[in-house]
Amino acid sequence: MAFEPSLQEFARESVQRWSSPTTRDTSAKSRSQLAGSTRHVMSYRETLNYPHDEDRAAIPLCLFAWGGPASHSVILAHGWELQAGRMTPLVRPLLAAGFRVIAVDAPAHGESGGAELNLPNYARAIRAACDWAGGDVSILAHSFGGTAALWLAAFEPPPTLQSVVTMGAGSGAAYLSTHILRHLDEAHRRAWVAEFVRRFGMPPSSYNIEAFGSRISVPVLIAHDSNDNVVSPSQADLIAAHVCSVRRIATDGFGHVAMLRSPQLATRIVEFLADC
Repeated sequence: MAFEPSLQEFARESVQRWSSPTTRDTSAKSRSQLAGSTRHVMSYRETLNYPHDEDRAAIPLCLFAWGGPASHSVILAHGWELQAGRMTPLVRPLLAAGFRVIAVDAPAHGESGGAELNLPNYARAIRAACDWAGGDVSILAHSFGGTAALWLAAFEPPPTLQSVVTMGAGSGAAYLSTHILRHLDEAHRRAWVAEFVRRFGMPPSSYNIEAFGSRISVPVLIAHDSNDNVVSPSQADLIAAHVCSVRRIATDGFGHVAMLRSPQLATRIVEFLADC
């Protein structure tokens, strides 16, 4: 489909901005929560176009590990424009249950390199952390990290993946692009979607849970707060409707980020992980 040069340029720039975090969470408070971990830096080759990405220079991907070798590790994946330190309230209860814990700074976030993040790129970064951990793994992920974890479980799951837990996750790229597309006229919307397809091989709808949820074979736990004003609680309904083996926890009063600091919710999540 051919578009006027001005529409093509708009679409390229808009999709690029949509894939680029505008800030990094480098707050001293968040980073201080990682003080008890062992920091590891691995070489990671990003997936900025999917499925056929050209060769790219590797970036540093930062991992933070707690606990010694264990038969089962839990990979913590944070949300958009956050960082690994935000996930640390979950570390102590996981360690107490006998898990090894590994938190990842996503590409373009925290101490990791890169300037862009998209669903396959984050999913493959989480996969790299799973492979680095070795043994059985589960993924506990917040917000965009949860969306990436679901995509990973559907398309490129580690062979030893045991379960996935999402906290305040969206249903996929179609949901995440809604706020952009609703403000565009028909010509700009079509150009935007065409550029998305050029970069990622499929339209946004193919990156939504309706299209890939049935592919997920491991148990999934969905936690979402009724007062989440960042990712609508209706997204939990949508995920639950399209994933076969799913359980749900509904919380009230935490919002989008504070749920990470709830001891009661952490206890229920650890119980689920221990049962898988």
